[in-house]
Amino acid sequence: MGLHDFLAFVDLPRAALTAPGSETLDRLEGLLGLPVSRLGEMTFTVDGDGDRMLAGLPVQFEFGDIRKSKYCPKCLLEDLKPDSPSQGVPVGRIGWQVAHIRSCPVHGVALLPGNIQSSPKSLQMIVDITPDQKALAGIADQATAREWSGLEAYVSGRLSGQAGPAWLDEQPIDVATRACEMLGMFLLQPPMISLSRLGEEDWHQAGKHGFEIAARGGEAIRAALQERMDAALTGDRSGGAQKVFGCLYKWLQYRQDAKGKGPIGEVVRELFLDHFPYELGTMLFGEPVDRQRVHSVYSLAKKAGITSRAVQRAAILNGLLDAELGKPRSYEILDAEEGEALTEMMLSAMSIAELAEFLGSTFKQAEDLVRVGLISRMHGEDGEVRSTRKTIVFASAEAFLEDLLAQAERVKAPSEGMMSIDAAVDRSRWPALDVFQGILSGALSRVEIVDPELKVQGLLVDPVEVRDALARMKGDGRVGSFEAAALLGMRQSEFRNLARLRGPDGTPYLAHHVEPNTRGRGVKLFDIAGIEAFLRDYVLLQELAAKAGVGRLGVKYKLDALGITPINDATAQGRLWYRRADIEGALG
Repeated sequence: MGLHDFLAFVDLPRAALTAPGSETLDRLEGLLGLPVSRLGEMTFTVDGDGDRMLAGLPVQFEFGDIRKSKYCPKCLLEDLKPDSPSQGVPVGRIGWQVAHIRSCPVHGVALLPGNIQSSPKSLQMIVDITPDQKALAGIADQATAREWSGLEAYVSGRLSGQAGPAWLDEQPIDVATRACEMLGMFLLQPPMISLSRLGEEDWHQAGKHGFEIAARGGEAIRAALQERMDAALTGDRSGGAQKVFGCLYKWLQYRQDAKGKGPIGEVVRELFLDHFPYELGTMLFGEPVDRQRVHSVYSLAKKAGITSRAVQRAAILNGLLDAELGKPRSYEILDAEEGEALTEMMLSAMSIAELAEFLGSTFKQAEDLVRVGLISRMHGEDGEVRSTRKTIVFASAEAFLEDLLAQAERVKAPSEGMMSIDAAVDRSRWPALDVFQGILSGALSRVEIVDPELKVQGLLVDPVEVRDALARMKGDGRVGSFEAAALLGMRQSEFRNLARLRGPDGTPYLAHHVEPNTRGRGVKLFDIAGIEAFLRDYVLLQELAAKAGVGRLGVKYKLDALGITPINDATAQGRLWYRRADIEGALG
């Protein structure tokens, strides 16, 4: 008897076979003599919660839409032969029902859509949705060649219980296959392509290409996306993540479902956070951003209330942005934390007049302190120190004043022979700069202050000690740490780290001497000749970049590739020292 008559005879509803549950499978096991596990590989089933399964794997409805079907005309023609395994009866294949399988592995042709016109819940016979034998023969002769792809082989193998690439096997099969297709679609098509307009061949090629990359894991996916992104963001072209990533972005951002998109969402999310200025709290792929990682010049300028041109110039000069001065591009990014620290520095920067007021010093003293580097200007600010330009780093001035006043003893009244720095300069014939250096280095043991609110104006020194201590120190060709740092063009924190470093043989890069002052306290002094020798043997990354005429990061990446490493770890904005002998010839 026919199938429908047989189902009526055994009292089994046709609709029960479209997605059988456990009760139906148990009945079929008794009727057909096949175990439930085998039956589960031959059709979509439902579990106790109503979720769809195939070969024991949970899948979403779209993985195998029962409202659609496909077939291979050559397979059906072979079935119709009397000596076929099905004895002349055309038989459907479960693989034809899987949305991601679009070709025949046996004949290498494209599967054709079946003509389903009845209710989705009714049982479909293959002969009811495909042409007759004569028409099949003509269709088979005109079949479009389509190679069995790696993704189709993976889907078929996994449904058969075979292990595949680990990154894909760790995901539900339907999530993994959809991720491959969306990845490939983004890499092969224009970003803003309308997915609804694409045909089966487009999806087939997308799945094939996406699988080849996804099979190698998350790092390979990120590398492919990075390459596509870099190609899109060139010259004056710009745009945010949605414009650059188009269909892939929309799929991950707007099309949320219960199963999610799998680990590809995390790969793309990390890429976005590393290259686009997403603010704290922004919802990205269903999760809030917990920390802004990067800024563009525009986003940083907007947050700080500074012009984008000023931010770009400061970022380039301070080594935070590897770009050329000019119109900022939105895809030129810098570290968010470092960028915000830079704009805070810009907003708090002082002019010479403001510095003098802050220190409680004369204008000339403030100007000299900046000129010789005892108080830092913003990195990259070379040339003449303009009195009205706000380029002096407040934190440097604050640290200088704190260290200077820390050397002074608080007294109620000046001791005998003590006088202000201006008066001591006149009496000892040593410049105020040297007096400041003597105080900071500890070479002057007699330093007092009555009223700390007066700051520099309130400092008192002994002119006799100034004359003797500075003459001895300078006569030996030595300077304290503040002056040594200034000679090297470094901040005090950077200099302290450098002074602690040892070379391969265990000797320090910058040798120092400890000498007692008049009260027996040890004073650490550095030979000027040793500092000059260090400058001959070692070079800053910024200097290399300026000489090569390229960005700081470009030089660093090249040196890294050549295995040339700096002698120090950067403690502030990439001020790295390299051995000149190591880089000779390396930069062409």
